[in-house]
Amino acid sequence: MINLEKINEYFQTFTNESEEDLDVNLTYATSLAKAFRDEKSLDLEMFDPENHSSAEGKCIPFALIPKDGRSDVTNYSDLIAKPHILSDFELVLCKMHAGLGSSVKRKDHLKMMSGREKLGSKGTDLFFEVNGDSISIAELQFHQVRKLKDTNIYREVSILNVVNEETIDEVEKIERAFDESVNILPHIKQFKIPTVDERLELTTQRLAPAGHGLVGYSLLLKIFESEVSKKIISIGNGEDLNSTPDDKITSWMVEREIPVVMITTTKLECDKKGGQISKEEKDDKFFYTIVEKAQAEKAHQLDYFEKLGLREGDFEALFNTNIVVINTEALKKEMIQASELDTEKFREIITPFVIKNTKMQNGGAFTQLEGALGSVMLNLDKYFRLNHGRGMLHFLNLSADERSEFFMPIKKFEDFSEITKTHKYSDKTGRLERI
Repeated sequence: MINLEKINEYFQTFTNESEEDLDVNLTYATSLAKAFRDEKSLDLEMFDPENHSSAEGKCIPFALIPKDGRSDVTNYSDLIAKPHILSDFELVLCKMHAGLGSSVKRKDHLKMMSGREKLGSKGTDLFFEVNGDSISIAELQFHQVRKLKDTNIYREVSILNVVNEETIDEVEKIERAFDESVNILPHIKQFKIPTVDERLELTTQRLAPAGHGLVGYSLLLKIFESEVSKKIISIGNGEDLNSTPDDKITSWMVEREIPVVMITTTKLECDKKGGQISKEEKDDKFFYTIVEKAQAEKAHQLDYFEKLGLREGDFEALFNTNIVVINTEALKKEMIQASELDTEKFREIITPFVIKNTKMQNGGAFTQLEGALGSVMLNLDKYFRLNHGRGMLHFLNLSADERSEFFMPIKKFEDFSEITKTHKYSDKTGRLERI
């Protein structure tokens, strides 16, 4: 039995953390535990016409959806920049550094480039040679903020870092170095939370992070509880310098009054294990979801899942890049229209589906309670589509040729090595550009 008081007791042990960080981590952890208790995990079956199954009650992957069924998808190549309409907006770059990224084996690189041996985040530990100096990706993000500020396209350009107890020191060193030249917002700190043991009880015997869903959960709550503001908040991985949107994307969102954009890219062979954007129908309405590899395995559809969008005759499949852009003005206006929502109900709506990640420790099995950023945004969108007849979310798709302009994930050190061979840092744009 899930005893939520265990979470309260755990968070009472923190004595030197900010009240804001403690509150959002507590409410997020409690929401995930409630979702686990109420079995609100994401078990999905995809529609597979070759198996002669009905589409009813199933999600339809985008690989099966033709162009006329993609009203919420826009191709990046169709955008036209109108930066003059952005002068009243603040651009906030939210960079996620709340994890060591231990799969990227970089200790030798870190020692050679910085003299450090203790790992921080991937963004603070991976370095480019720029004008003879070794500069980390995280530090280059601060340079990028300054360059964007100098364009005078936006009213202000700020940076908001997401950290945890293992990465905060290195991020704060960079923040202190730029505190007079860059507008730095108070960071979001993510804490580890209790897990669920084999008796289905919350326990502190194993503590684990709860996924990047916290970032979306925290930002959406703050928007819900605040006044209307003119901000574009871009959420991207801390090791991906190019995850910052350009003025084509931001001016399109402002002109079209689009509340939330998820940036996707056309699925390639290298993406076959990644989540699939899909569409579900309910009572003559529809909403979107992401089918992950774990759900496909559980539904005995792994081979089908991996081949979607890569087979002859398939339409383009949309691969989630984990880059989310929020137009706070447009989103807040829609929130105000939903007068039935209070804070408690809103927290429930945006709670991500629980990813049940089970780990072994000291001979016991512990289920980590994790939620994804994409799930937070899709659940928000789902509520408004089903209850108000309008969506909060739009997909912006990058072609295979465009993906590296915004999406350069680093999952292992070999990825970083390849990027250094094919791209270099541009002093002019503050981005990585192909050599």
